[in-house]
Amino acid sequence: MATVFFRGLVVDVLNSVTGLTLRKKSIEDYKSLVTSDSLRAFPRNTAIVKDITRGSAKISGRETVCYPFFSSHLSMPLKPGEIVWFVYEDPDNQGELGYWISKVCEPNHVEDVNFSFSSRAYVQNPEAPVKRTSEKFDSPQAESDTVQTYSFKSPTSNPNELVNIINGFTSKIHRFEAVPRYNKRAGDLVIQGSNNSLIMLGEERGLVESDPKQSANTDSVPAGSGAIDIVVGRGRLPATSGKQIKNELGLYENDKRTSSPTEGDPHFPTDAARIYLTANSSNAFDFYNPDKLLNIITPSTAALEFPILGASGSFAVVKADNLRLVARESGSIRIVKEPKPGEINGAAVILHKDGTVQVSGREIRLASYNSSAGVGQPFVRYTELVDFLSSVMQDLQSFCATLLTHVTPGFGAPSPQITAAAQLLQSQIGIKKEALDGGKVGIGSTTIYGE
Repeated sequence: MATVFFRGLVVDVLNSVTGLTLRKKSIEDYKSLVTSDSLRAFPRNTAIVKDITRGSAKISGRETVCYPFFSSHLSMPLKPGEIVWFVYEDPDNQGELGYWISKVCEPNHVEDVNFSFSSRAYVQNPEAPVKRTSEKFDSPQAESDTVQTYSFKSPTSNPNELVNIINGFTSKIHRFEAVPRYNKRAGDLVIQGSNNSLIMLGEERGLVESDPKQSANTDSVPAGSGAIDIVVGRGRLPATSGKQIKNELGLYENDKRTSSPTEGDPHFPTDAARIYLTANSSNAFDFYNPDKLLNIITPSTAALEFPILGASGSFAVVKADNLRLVARESGSIRIVKEPKPGEINGAAVILHKDGTVQVSGREIRLASYNSSAGVGQPFVRYTELVDFLSSVMQDLQSFCATLLTHVTPGFGAPSPQITAAAQLLQSQIGIKKEALDGGKVGIGSTTIYGE
């Protein structure tokens, strides 16, 4: 029976249809491998492979052009030096063009979403070496960082080919790093990039803070707990990171021969950035409730009830070091908390197209993040303040008019000093009232408006 699935060592990838390839070769150099003119218009993500099935590359160094098996709707990651599955349209009549499907999934001690050194699968012990008791106590040196070995054993006739590929150009276009492994539930759909980026479509995830050795991501979530987790930079907490080591060339990677039940689990406070959507979170499950997982320090003030954490219902969570919410010049931004029909418990912050910022709510509080000063002071209302000041000024003018005309019985005319003071006060009040009535007193903001 003819072989259907072939293993190929990737020696080059065509990320673009113009310019040089990843190993700095011209695309024209590979067109000679295909005789049909129509097939020489290589699509992006075409791979150049050497067939290593059953040791074929030990005998022949022939390179094969492999189109991506999947259409451009799904473009799989691929780095030179990795091993891929590839097929021919007709295995019995292979022809000159293959189709690569994906990177080969290797045994657990080899498989790595960042980069799989497939040659280890055949020569490296899947268990981490255990030191003898005498070595543990007699040797003053710590265990060497270089414990992932047999990484560059070439599957071709050239013993240095894999090293040349990695050192020559792969390390220049790919970031080798330790990426925590991800434990998915059976019903999850997970998409991972090579450098610690992940999208999970499944159910709510969590972490048991009180026991870093216990994963909360079991099958105990209630029905209706659908979730989408888009996250970058997992594993910044010791409990969720894998053991980082080096290989023979000093490249960092994850030690696949050790494992932890919480490796790769989400940790909302420390993961670099996340967008998280849930369908129906419950406040009865602290391990999964987004409010509890976020561990938010909320504003506090003696004038308000402490914000409730652990709300139920659907959630949309965005967390990162820096957030940007940007609307183009022709648009607007609306942050709205809908009110109950017929009630006034709604709130909104709206950035209108013309540059107006509208803040609306039953009550608006501006305070420091941690306020212990008691009840906050209310802002004044401009119209009422103007009316009050005008009334006070009118009362003072009436008082001055009385002073100027009042004659004390038995003492003659008013005191010259009182008369002069009343005239001066009356004059000054007149000036100020005219300015107030004309809107020339700067107590009214020209940019901030309220009710």
